[in-house]
Amino acid sequence: MKFVFKPSPNYRDKKSTQSIIFELTLGLLVIYAFGLYNSFKLGSQYGINAIVLLIVSVVVSFLSEFAYAKLRKLDPIQFFKTSFPWVTPLILVLMVPVNTSAYAVGASTFIGVVFAKLVFGGFGQNIFNPAGVGRALVFSSFSSAVVTDLVTSATPTASFASAGWIMQADLFETFIAQFGGLTNMFLGNYPGTLGETSALLIMLVGIVLIIRNVIDYRIPLVYLGTIFASATVIALVRNTGMYYPLFHILTGGAMFGAFFMLTDPVTNPTSITGRILFAMGSGFITVLIRVLANLPEGVLFSILIMNMLTPAIDRALEGNQIKKLKTNMMAVISLAVIGLVTIGFSSTTLEAKEIKIAGGTTDTSSLSFSETMKVMDDYAKYDAKIVRVEGNTYTVEAKGYGLLEGDASHFDYVKNVFEIVIEDQKVVSVKFVTFGDTPGIGDKVDDTYLSIYEGLSLEDEVDALSSATFTSKSVVAAVSLALQEAGK
Repeated sequence: MKFVFKPSPNYRDKKSTQSIIFELTLGLLVIYAFGLYNSFKLGSQYGINAIVLLIVSVVVSFLSEFAYAKLRKLDPIQFFKTSFPWVTPLILVLMVPVNTSAYAVGASTFIGVVFAKLVFGGFGQNIFNPAGVGRALVFSSFSSAVVTDLVTSATPTASFASAGWIMQADLFETFIAQFGGLTNMFLGNYPGTLGETSALLIMLVGIVLIIRNVIDYRIPLVYLGTIFASATVIALVRNTGMYYPLFHILTGGAMFGAFFMLTDPVTNPTSITGRILFAMGSGFITVLIRVLANLPEGVLFSILIMNMLTPAIDRALEGNQIKKLKTNMMAVISLAVIGLVTIGFSSTTLEAKEIKIAGGTTDTSSLSFSETMKVMDDYAKYDAKIVRVEGNTYTVEAKGYGLLEGDASHFDYVKNVFEIVIEDQKVVSVKFVTFGDTPGIGDKVDDTYLSIYEGLSLEDEVDALSSATFTSKSVVAAVSLALQEAGK
Protein backbone atom coordinates (compact mmCIF):
# COMPACT_ATOMS: atom_id res chain seq x y z
CA MET A 1 0.00 0.00 0.00
CA LYS A 2 1.29 3.41 -0.95
CA PHE A 3 0.82 6.28 1.49
CA VAL A 4 0.73 9.80 0.08
CA PHE A 5 1.11 12.78 2.42
CA LYS A 6 0.57 16.37 1.39
CA PRO A 7 1.86 19.37 3.32
CA SER A 8 -0.76 21.53 5.02
CA PRO A 9 -2.93 23.40 4.39
CA ASN A 10 -4.96 21.04 2.21
CA TYR A 11 -7.92 22.39 0.24
CA ARG A 12 -10.77 20.29 -1.06
CA ASP A 13 -11.93 20.83 -4.62
CA LYS A 14 -14.86 23.16 -5.20
CA LYS A 15 -17.47 20.45 -5.80
CA SER A 16 -16.42 18.45 -2.75
CA THR A 17 -16.54 21.47 -0.46
CA GLN A 18 -19.97 22.56 -1.68
CA SER A 19 -21.31 19.03 -1.24
CA ILE A 20 -19.94 18.82 2.30
CA ILE A 21 -21.39 22.19 3.29
CA PHE A 22 -24.75 21.25 1.79
CA GLU A 23 -24.98 18.05 3.83
CA LEU A 24 -23.71 19.81 6.96
CA THR A 25 -26.39 22.47 6.50
CA LEU A 26 -29.11 19.82 6.23
CA GLY A 27 -27.89 18.24 9.47
CA LEU A 28 -27.88 21.57 11.28
CA LEU A 29 -31.39 22.36 10.01
CA VAL A 30 -32.67 19.05 11.42
CA ILE A 31 -31.33 20.03 14.84
CA TYR A 32 -32.74 23.54 14.48
CA ALA A 33 -36.17 22.06 13.65
CA PHE A 34 -36.09 20.10 16.92
CA GLY A 35 -35.07 23.23 18.83
CA LEU A 36 -37.88 25.16 17.16
CA TYR A 37 -40.37 22.46 18.15
CA ASN A 38 -39.20 22.61 21.77
CA SER A 39 -39.42 26.41 21.71
CA PHE A 40 -43.04 26.39 20.58
CA LYS A 41 -43.79 23.87 23.33
CA LEU A 42 -42.66 26.50 25.83
CA GLY A 43 -44.96 29.06 24.23
CA SER A 44 -45.58 30.74 20.91
CA GLN A 45 -43.43 33.75 21.88
CA TYR A 46 -40.42 31.46 22.31
CA GLY A 47 -40.97 29.78 18.96
CA ILE A 48 -41.35 33.11 17.20
CA ASN A 49 -38.18 34.39 18.85
CA ALA A 50 -36.30 31.29 17.68
CA ILE A 51 -37.30 32.11 14.10
CA VAL A 52 -36.40 35.78 14.53
CA LEU A 53 -32.96 34.88 15.89
CA LEU A 54 -32.13 32.78 12.83
CA ILE A 55 -33.43 35.39 10.39
CA VAL A 56 -31.49 38.21 12.09
CA SER A 57 -28.28 36.19 12.26
CA VAL A 58 -28.44 35.04 8.63
CA VAL A 59 -29.28 38.54 7.34
CA VAL A 60 -26.41 40.12 9.31
CA SER A 61 -24.01 37.48 8.00
CA PHE A 62 -25.04 37.96 4.37
CA LEU A 63 -24.88 41.75 4.65
CA SER A 64 -21.43 41.59 6.25
CA GLU A 65 -20.08 39.31 3.54
CA PHE A 66 -21.78 41.37 0.82
CA ALA A 67 -20.03 44.51 2.09
CA TYR A 68 -16.72 42.63 2.27
CA ALA A 69 -17.10 41.40 -1.32
CA LYS A 70 -17.85 44.92 -2.54
CA LEU A 71 -14.82 46.33 -0.73
CA ARG A 72 -12.65 43.66 -2.34
CA LYS A 73 -14.27 44.37 -5.74
CA LEU A 74 -15.58 40.80 -5.92
CA ASP A 75 -18.83 39.56 -7.38
CA PRO A 76 -21.01 39.01 -4.25
CA ILE A 77 -22.95 36.10 -5.77
CA GLN A 78 -19.80 34.22 -6.75
CA PHE A 79 -18.26 35.07 -3.38
CA PHE A 80 -21.27 33.62 -1.54
CA LYS A 81 -20.84 30.33 -3.44
CA THR A 82 -17.44 29.77 -1.85
CA SER A 83 -17.93 31.60 1.45
CA PHE A 84 -21.11 29.85 2.66
CA PRO A 85 -22.39 32.80 4.74
CA TRP A 86 -25.31 30.85 6.22
CA VAL A 87 -23.21 28.28 8.12
CA THR A 88 -21.81 30.53 10.86
CA PRO A 89 -25.19 32.11 11.80
CA LEU A 90 -26.90 28.71 11.82
CA ILE A 91 -24.33 27.22 14.21
CA LEU A 92 -24.33 30.36 16.36
CA VAL A 93 -28.12 30.38 16.77
CA LEU A 94 -28.06 26.71 17.78
CA MET A 95 -25.65 27.59 20.61
CA VAL A 96 -27.75 30.34 22.23
CA PRO A 97 -30.85 30.13 24.45
CA VAL A 98 -34.15 30.79 22.75
CA ASN A 99 -34.78 33.92 24.83
CA THR A 100 -31.59 35.67 23.81
CA SER A 101 -32.21 39.14 22.43
CA ALA A 102 -32.12 39.54 18.65
CA TYR A 103 -29.76 42.51 18.93
CA ALA A 104 -27.28 40.38 20.91
CA VAL A 105 -27.33 37.64 18.27
CA GLY A 106 -27.05 40.20 15.47
CA ALA A 107 -24.07 41.95 17.04
CA SER A 108 -22.38 38.64 17.84
CA THR A 109 -22.90 37.40 14.28
CA PHE A 110 -21.31 40.56 12.92
CA ILE A 111 -18.27 40.25 15.20
CA GLY A 112 -17.87 36.54 14.51
CA VAL A 113 -18.18 36.85 10.73
CA VAL A 114 -16.11 40.01 10.29
CA PHE A 115 -13.36 39.65 12.89
CA ALA A 116 -13.05 35.86 13.10
CA LYS A 117 -13.57 35.02 9.43
CA LEU A 118 -13.36 37.84 6.88
CA VAL A 119 -10.33 39.68 8.26
CA PHE A 120 -8.36 36.45 7.83
CA GLY A 121 -9.36 36.23 4.18
CA GLY A 122 -12.70 34.46 4.39
CA PHE A 123 -13.73 30.81 4.41
CA GLY A 124 -10.79 28.43 4.74
CA GLN A 125 -8.37 31.03 6.13
CA ASN A 126 -9.70 31.73 9.63
CA ILE A 127 -7.90 30.63 12.79
CA PHE A 128 -10.85 30.67 15.20
CA ASN A 129 -14.28 29.18 14.74
CA PRO A 130 -16.44 32.23 13.83
CA ALA A 131 -19.57 30.87 15.50
CA GLY A 132 -17.55 30.14 18.63
CA VAL A 133 -16.24 33.70 18.72
CA GLY A 134 -19.79 35.01 18.31
CA ARG A 135 -21.07 32.80 21.12
CA ALA A 136 -18.23 33.94 23.38
CA LEU A 137 -19.33 37.52 22.75
CA VAL A 138 -22.90 36.67 23.78
CA PHE A 139 -21.45 35.08 26.91
CA SER A 140 -19.18 37.96 27.88
CA SER A 141 -20.83 41.12 26.57
CA PHE A 142 -24.54 40.32 26.33
CA SER A 143 -25.08 38.12 29.39
CA SER A 144 -28.04 40.25 30.49
CA ALA A 145 -29.74 39.29 27.22
CA VAL A 146 -29.48 35.59 28.01
CA VAL A 147 -31.48 33.68 30.60
CA THR A 148 -30.48 30.04 30.50
CA ASP A 149 -27.08 29.01 31.87
CA LEU A 150 -25.98 32.62 32.33
CA VAL A 151 -28.50 34.43 34.49
CA THR A 152 -31.31 32.40 36.06
CA SER A 153 -29.27 29.21 36.53
CA ALA A 154 -32.32 27.19 35.56
CA THR A 155 -30.55 24.65 33.34
CA PRO A 156 -28.82 21.42 34.42
CA THR A 157 -25.37 22.80 33.59
CA ALA A 158 -25.59 26.02 35.58
CA SER A 159 -27.51 24.41 38.44
CA PHE A 160 -24.85 21.72 38.79
CA ALA A 161 -22.10 24.33 38.48
CA SER A 162 -23.62 26.22 41.41
CA ALA A 163 -23.24 23.03 43.45
CA GLY A 164 -19.50 22.96 42.72
CA TRP A 165 -19.67 20.26 40.00
CA ILE A 166 -19.61 17.62 42.71
CA MET A 167 -22.58 15.86 44.27
CA GLN A 168 -23.20 12.51 45.95
CA ALA A 169 -25.31 9.98 44.08
CA ASP A 170 -28.32 10.09 46.43
CA LEU A 171 -28.59 13.87 46.21
CA PHE A 172 -27.99 13.78 42.46
CA GLU A 173 -31.12 11.67 41.99
CA THR A 174 -33.14 14.44 43.57
CA PHE A 175 -31.29 17.11 41.62
CA ILE A 176 -31.71 15.50 38.21
CA ALA A 177 -35.37 14.61 38.81
CA GLN A 178 -36.38 18.23 38.20
CA PHE A 179 -35.06 17.89 34.63
CA GLY A 180 -36.71 14.52 34.03
CA GLY A 181 -33.67 12.37 34.78
CA LEU A 182 -30.70 11.41 32.63
CA THR A 183 -32.99 9.72 30.11
CA ASN A 184 -34.84 12.97 29.51
CA MET A 185 -31.53 14.80 29.15
CA PHE A 186 -30.51 12.26 26.52
CA LEU A 187 -33.72 12.95 24.62
CA GLY A 188 -33.43 16.73 25.03
CA ASN A 189 -36.70 17.75 26.69
CA TYR A 190 -35.24 20.22 29.18
CA PRO A 191 -34.23 23.92 29.27
CA GLY A 192 -31.12 24.80 27.34
CA THR A 193 -29.91 26.29 24.10
CA LEU A 194 -31.73 25.84 20.81
CA GLY A 195 -29.55 23.07 19.46
CA GLU A 196 -27.53 21.56 22.30
CA THR A 197 -30.10 19.68 24.39
CA SER A 198 -30.89 16.47 22.49
CA ALA A 199 -27.85 14.21 22.69
CA LEU A 200 -29.75 11.52 20.82
CA LEU A 201 -30.57 13.70 17.82
CA ILE A 202 -27.08 15.20 17.67
CA MET A 203 -25.55 11.72 17.72
CA LEU A 204 -27.86 10.45 14.98
CA VAL A 205 -27.16 13.44 12.73
CA GLY A 206 -23.45 13.18 13.54
CA ILE A 207 -23.31 9.48 12.65
CA VAL A 208 -24.97 10.18 9.30
CA LEU A 209 -22.42 12.91 8.58
CA ILE A 210 -19.59 10.55 9.55
CA ILE A 211 -20.91 7.88 7.19
CA ARG A 212 -21.13 10.52 4.46
CA ASN A 213 -17.49 11.52 5.16
CA VAL A 214 -18.55 15.04 6.06
CA ILE A 215 -16.84 14.99 9.46
CA ASP A 216 -13.93 12.99 10.89
CA TYR A 217 -15.21 10.39 13.37
CA ARG A 218 -11.99 10.52 15.40
CA ILE A 219 -12.64 14.01 16.71
CA PRO A 220 -16.01 13.48 18.46
CA LEU A 221 -14.92 10.01 19.58
CA VAL A 222 -11.70 11.25 21.21
CA TYR A 223 -13.30 14.41 22.62
CA LEU A 224 -16.27 12.69 24.25
CA GLY A 225 -14.05 9.80 25.34
CA THR A 226 -11.67 12.24 27.03
CA ILE A 227 -14.50 13.98 28.87
CA PHE A 228 -15.92 10.62 29.97
CA ALA A 229 -12.52 9.34 31.14
CA SER A 230 -11.75 12.59 32.97
CA ALA A 231 -15.13 12.62 34.71
CA THR A 232 -14.69 8.94 35.61
CA VAL A 233 -11.40 9.76 37.34
CA ILE A 234 -13.19 12.44 39.37
CA ALA A 235 -16.01 10.01 40.17
CA LEU A 236 -13.52 7.40 41.43
CA VAL A 237 -11.47 9.88 43.46
CA ARG A 238 -14.53 11.51 45.04
CA ASN A 239 -16.79 8.43 45.10
CA THR A 240 -19.67 10.26 43.45
CA GLY A 241 -21.14 7.36 41.48
CA MET A 242 -21.06 6.58 37.78
CA TYR A 243 -23.81 9.05 37.00
CA TYR A 244 -21.05 11.67 37.00
CA PRO A 245 -19.33 10.94 33.65
CA LEU A 246 -22.70 10.43 31.97
CA PHE A 247 -23.88 13.83 33.17
CA HIS A 248 -20.73 15.49 31.83
CA ILE A 249 -21.38 14.00 28.39
CA LEU A 250 -25.08 14.86 28.27
CA THR A 251 -25.04 18.35 29.74
CA GLY A 252 -24.09 21.67 28.21
CA GLY A 253 -22.70 21.81 24.69
CA ALA A 254 -20.45 18.73 24.90
CA MET A 255 -22.31 16.67 22.31
CA PHE A 256 -22.95 19.57 19.94
CA GLY A 257 -19.39 20.82 20.27
CA ALA A 258 -18.03 17.34 19.55
CA PHE A 259 -19.87 16.91 16.25
CA PHE A 260 -20.28 20.46 14.93
CA MET A 261 -17.61 22.71 16.46
CA LEU A 262 -14.44 20.67 16.87
CA THR A 263 -14.90 19.02 13.47
CA ASP A 264 -14.50 22.30 11.58
CA PRO A 265 -11.70 21.30 9.16
CA VAL A 266 -10.47 24.89 8.84
CA THR A 267 -9.72 25.47 12.52
CA ASN A 268 -8.39 22.05 13.58
CA PRO A 269 -5.08 20.39 12.63
CA THR A 270 -4.63 18.73 9.25
CA SER A 271 -2.98 15.48 10.36
CA ILE A 272 -4.75 12.58 12.07
CA THR A 273 -2.42 12.73 15.07
CA GLY A 274 -2.92 16.48 15.28
CA ARG A 275 -6.69 16.09 15.33
CA ILE A 276 -6.46 13.48 18.08
CA LEU A 277 -4.31 15.80 20.18
CA PHE A 278 -6.67 18.68 19.38
CA ALA A 279 -9.76 16.75 20.49
CA MET A 280 -8.07 15.30 23.57
CA GLY A 281 -6.77 18.68 24.67
CA SER A 282 -10.23 20.20 24.23
CA GLY A 283 -11.74 17.43 26.35
CA PHE A 284 -9.34 17.96 29.24
CA ILE A 285 -9.75 21.74 29.13
CA THR A 286 -13.55 21.39 29.04
CA VAL A 287 -13.57 19.39 32.27
CA LEU A 288 -10.98 21.62 33.97
CA ILE A 289 -12.96 24.76 33.15
CA ARG A 290 -16.15 23.15 34.39
CA VAL A 291 -14.84 22.02 37.76
CA LEU A 292 -12.28 24.74 38.52
CA ALA A 293 -13.20 27.94 36.69
CA ASN A 294 -15.91 30.40 37.63
CA LEU A 295 -17.89 29.56 34.50
CA PRO A 296 -20.96 27.36 34.06
CA GLU A 297 -19.58 25.67 30.94
CA GLY A 298 -16.23 24.83 29.37
CA VAL A 299 -16.93 23.51 25.86
CA LEU A 300 -16.83 26.82 24.01
CA PHE A 301 -13.66 28.21 25.55
CA SER A 302 -11.83 24.89 25.32
CA ILE A 303 -12.44 24.87 21.56
CA LEU A 304 -11.27 28.47 21.13
CA ILE A 305 -8.13 27.77 23.18
CA MET A 306 -7.29 24.74 21.04
CA ASN A 307 -8.06 26.73 17.85
CA MET A 308 -5.29 29.05 18.97
CA LEU A 309 -2.90 26.10 19.40
CA THR A 310 -3.73 24.48 16.04
CA PRO A 311 -0.87 26.16 14.09
CA ALA A 312 1.61 25.06 16.76
CA ILE A 313 0.31 21.48 16.62
CA ASP A 314 0.61 21.44 12.83
CA ARG A 315 4.18 22.74 12.96
CA ALA A 316 5.18 20.22 15.63
CA LEU A 317 3.84 17.30 13.60
CA GLU A 318 4.91 18.34 10.11
CA GLY A 319 7.17 15.97 8.21
CA ASN A 320 7.02 12.32 7.23
CA GLN A 321 4.15 10.86 9.25
CA ILE A 322 5.31 7.26 8.82
CA LYS A 323 8.77 7.98 10.20
CA LYS A 324 7.27 9.99 13.06
CA LEU A 325 4.61 7.39 13.92
CA LYS A 326 6.30 6.32 17.17
CA THR A 327 6.90 9.91 18.21
CA ASN A 328 3.31 10.83 17.46
CA MET A 329 2.00 7.89 19.48
CA MET A 330 4.14 8.94 22.42
CA ALA A 331 2.74 12.47 22.15
CA VAL A 332 -0.83 11.15 22.34
CA ILE A 333 -0.05 8.83 25.26
CA SER A 334 1.84 11.55 27.13
CA LEU A 335 -1.02 14.03 26.78
CA ALA A 336 -3.51 11.40 27.97
CA VAL A 337 -1.44 10.57 31.06
CA ILE A 338 -0.67 14.19 31.93
CA GLY A 339 -4.30 15.19 31.43
CA LEU A 340 -5.77 12.40 33.56
CA VAL A 341 -3.23 12.95 36.35
CA THR A 342 -4.00 16.67 36.34
CA ILE A 343 -7.73 15.96 36.47
CA GLY A 344 -7.25 13.48 39.32
CA PHE A 345 -5.14 15.91 41.34
CA SER A 346 -7.57 18.77 40.70
CA SER A 347 -10.52 16.67 41.85
CA THR A 348 -9.06 16.45 45.35
CA THR A 349 -9.61 20.19 45.74
CA LEU A 350 -13.29 20.10 44.79
CA GLU A 351 -15.85 20.72 47.50
CA ALA A 352 -19.51 19.85 47.29
CA LYS A 353 -21.45 22.87 48.39
CA GLU A 354 -25.02 23.70 49.10
CA ILE A 355 -26.56 26.11 46.67
CA LYS A 356 -26.42 29.33 48.63
CA ILE A 357 -27.71 32.71 47.59
CA ALA A 358 -25.51 35.77 47.68
CA GLY A 359 -26.45 38.76 49.75
CA GLY A 360 -27.61 36.90 52.85
CA THR A 361 -26.97 37.92 56.42
CA THR A 362 -25.54 36.14 59.43
CA ASP A 363 -28.05 37.34 62.01
CA THR A 364 -31.82 36.91 61.71
CA SER A 365 -32.44 40.08 63.70
CA SER A 366 -31.12 42.11 60.78
CA LEU A 367 -33.61 40.65 58.29
CA SER A 368 -36.34 42.97 57.04
CA PHE A 369 -39.83 41.44 56.82
CA SER A 370 -42.83 42.56 54.78
CA GLU A 371 -45.88 40.45 55.66
CA THR A 372 -46.90 37.53 57.83
CA MET A 373 -47.84 34.25 56.15
CA LYS A 374 -49.81 31.37 57.62
CA VAL A 375 -48.13 28.04 56.94
CA MET A 376 -51.47 26.29 56.39
CA ASP A 377 -52.77 28.84 53.84
CA ASP A 378 -53.55 27.85 50.25
CA TYR A 379 -50.48 28.30 48.05
CA ALA A 380 -51.84 26.50 44.99
CA LYS A 381 -50.49 29.03 42.50
CA TYR A 382 -46.94 28.07 43.45
CA ASP A 383 -47.52 24.53 42.12
CA ALA A 384 -45.66 22.84 44.98
CA LYS A 385 -45.01 19.18 44.27
CA ILE A 386 -43.38 16.35 46.23
CA VAL A 387 -40.45 15.06 44.20
CA ARG A 388 -39.12 12.50 46.63
CA VAL A 389 -39.72 11.15 50.15
CA GLU A 390 -36.99 9.33 52.02
CA GLY A 391 -37.76 8.69 55.67
CA ASN A 392 -38.56 12.05 57.22
CA THR A 393 -36.86 14.01 54.42
CA TYR A 394 -39.10 15.56 51.76
CA THR A 395 -37.81 16.98 48.50
CA VAL A 396 -40.29 19.54 47.21
CA GLU A 397 -40.28 21.82 44.17
CA ALA A 398 -42.26 25.06 43.89
CA LYS A 399 -42.41 28.02 41.54
CA GLY A 400 -39.74 30.64 41.94
CA TYR A 401 -39.30 33.99 40.25
CA GLY A 402 -36.97 34.26 37.25
CA LEU A 403 -36.39 37.17 34.88
CA LEU A 404 -36.38 37.05 31.11
CA GLU A 405 -33.61 39.04 29.43
CA GLY A 406 -32.84 40.85 32.67
CA ASP A 407 -36.06 42.86 32.29
CA ALA A 408 -38.27 43.02 35.36
CA SER A 409 -41.31 43.78 33.22
CA HIS A 410 -41.14 40.34 31.62
CA PHE A 411 -40.82 37.52 34.11
CA ASP A 412 -41.08 33.77 33.93
CA TYR A 413 -41.54 31.18 36.62
CA VAL A 414 -38.71 28.75 37.27
CA LYS A 415 -38.38 26.00 39.86
CA ASN A 416 -36.98 26.16 43.36
CA VAL A 417 -36.22 22.75 44.86
CA PHE A 418 -36.07 22.32 48.65
CA GLU A 419 -35.03 19.51 50.97
CA ILE A 420 -37.24 19.66 54.08
CA VAL A 421 -36.83 17.48 57.17
CA ILE A 422 -39.97 16.90 59.28
CA GLU A 423 -40.18 15.29 62.73
CA ASP A 424 -43.25 15.14 64.99
CA GLN A 425 -45.20 17.38 62.56
CA LYS A 426 -42.61 20.13 62.88
CA VAL A 427 -39.91 21.43 60.57
CA VAL A 428 -36.39 20.41 61.52
CA SER A 429 -34.60 22.07 58.62
CA VAL A 430 -35.10 23.60 55.17
CA LYS A 431 -32.40 23.96 52.56
CA PHE A 432 -32.14 24.61 48.85
CA VAL A 433 -31.26 21.81 46.45
CA THR A 434 -31.68 24.16 43.49
CA PHE A 435 -32.31 27.90 43.51
CA GLY A 436 -34.25 28.94 40.41
CA ASP A 437 -34.90 32.60 41.17
CA THR A 438 -33.13 35.54 39.56
CA PRO A 439 -30.19 37.14 41.39
CA GLY A 440 -31.27 40.55 42.61
CA ILE A 441 -34.85 39.44 43.31
CA GLY A 442 -34.65 36.52 45.75
CA ASP A 443 -31.11 37.01 47.02
CA LYS A 444 -32.11 37.53 50.65
CA VAL A 445 -33.69 34.09 50.91
CA ASP A 446 -30.60 32.27 52.10
CA ASP A 447 -29.78 29.78 54.85
CA THR A 448 -30.25 32.49 57.47
CA TYR A 449 -33.82 33.15 56.41
CA LEU A 450 -34.57 29.43 56.01
CA SER A 451 -33.50 28.86 59.61
CA ILE A 452 -36.61 30.70 60.87
CA TYR A 453 -38.74 27.80 59.61
CA GLU A 454 -37.15 25.42 62.10
CA GLY A 455 -39.70 24.24 64.66
CA LEU A 456 -42.75 25.48 62.73
CA SER A 457 -45.93 23.45 62.28
CA LEU A 458 -49.01 23.94 60.08
CA GLU A 459 -50.64 26.09 62.76
CA ASP A 460 -47.79 28.60 62.89
CA GLU A 461 -47.07 31.80 61.01
CA VAL A 462 -43.88 32.98 59.33
CA ASP A 463 -42.74 36.32 57.92
CA ALA A 464 -41.91 37.04 54.29
CA LEU A 465 -38.76 38.96 53.47
CA SER A 466 -39.04 42.47 52.12
CA SER A 467 -38.38 42.63 48.36
CA ALA A 468 -38.40 38.83 48.21
CA THR A 469 -42.07 38.08 48.91
CA PHE A 470 -42.54 35.80 45.92
CA THR A 471 -39.51 33.72 46.87
CA SER A 472 -40.61 33.61 50.52
CA LYS A 473 -44.00 32.26 49.49
CA SER A 474 -42.29 29.69 47.31
CA VAL A 475 -40.54 28.45 50.46
CA VAL A 476 -43.66 28.41 52.63
CA ALA A 477 -45.62 26.64 49.88
CA ALA A 478 -43.03 23.86 49.86
CA VAL A 479 -42.93 23.67 53.66
CA SER A 480 -46.73 23.58 53.88
CA LEU A 481 -46.94 20.69 51.43
CA ALA A 482 -44.21 18.74 53.23
CA LEU A 483 -46.00 19.16 56.58
CA GLN A 484 -49.30 18.07 55.05
CA GLU A 485 -47.66 15.02 53.51
CA ALA A 486 -46.00 14.13 56.82
CA GLY A 487 -49.37 14.34 58.57
CA LYS A 488 -51.04 11.74 56.37
